[in-house]
Amino acid sequence: MRGVNDGKKFEENYINENGNSGEILIDQIDSNGYNTYCNDSYLNNKYYMQKTYENGKVIDTRTDGHRGGIGQGKLKIVKIIGKKE
Repeated sequence: MRGVNDGKKFEENYINENGNSGEILIDQIDSNGYNTYCNDSYLNNKYYMQKTYENGKVIDTRTDGHRGGIGQGKLKIVKIIGKKE
């Protein structure tokens, strides 16, 4: 599993008890974007995410595969949108 330390820090700082967060601008936090939010990441194993890329493409991990972000440019915004059961 990737990004465990970054994921736990993100979880502690940004995710509420219901498993949600506001929009987090990746450039404004200390994070390794790929490892922290990729398919095999700590956060992805626990939460659903809405990820916005620099070209405006939005990937919702409840319905879209992570591979949809390939070729969309740099990850710009992440929003946690629920816990996985």
